[in-house]
Amino acid sequence: MQELIPSLDWQRIFIGDEPPIFLLEIVVRTVIVYSYSLALIRWIGGRGIGQMSIVEFLLVVALGSAVGDAMFYPDVPLIHALLVITLVVVINKLIDIAMCSDPRIRHFFAGKSIEVIRDGRINRNALAYLKVSRDELFEGLRERGISNIARVQYGFLEPSGAFSFFRVKGPVKGLQIMPAWTTTFATAQPGNDKACTDCGTVVPAETQVCPTCQSRAWAMAVIDDEEIQ
Repeated sequence: MQELIPSLDWQRIFIGDEPPIFLLEIVVRTVIVYSYSLALIRWIGGRGIGQMSIVEFLLVVALGSAVGDAMFYPDVPLIHALLVITLVVVINKLIDIAMCSDPRIRHFFAGKSIEVIRDGRINRNALAYLKVSRDELFEGLRERGISNIARVQYGFLEPSGAFSFFRVKGPVKGLQIMPAWTTTFATAQPGNDKACTDCGTVVPAETQVCPTCQSRAWAMAVIDDEEIQ
């Protein structure tokens, strides 16, 4: 019959059932595993968290499991943990070498940049393929101080998951992407242009259907004459 674990056993909660000398063993294990892992990561090189590729992210997850268990589980031999860490790092290094030598392998593991905006118009098919919502795209634009989608000549979703945008200079007219852009209307005053809220295409006021995406949702096309650095 399985022995019941006593509730609120403070010695078990804070200290555990191992003898106090095991605390010293944890220190030794942690120093060895951490130093070894650090040396291997320095060997393969690395980038910031915001620039991690899928392969590097998987490396962090795999190392986290292998490193953490070996630090404080007494039944996990260090040689087993060090072997797992070594294999994970070596596999990652081999993938990096293969990615540098063959673009097809690089695209398979790291992906590629995908164009989501061109000349102030949203590529809705690209957003659908990437499972990225229009609101996420607009958030990325606002984070970079862009308030009008017409300001963007090219926009990409990079393999790292970050957006990158190339701006155009001078006055532009297009969809305002501040939070108030959600106010839509079906008609506009004669002579005023309007912008499709689905793709950003600017058309005359009398246009009923967007020629780019066939949407019928509109917002006033706003002139943006900000000076960009």
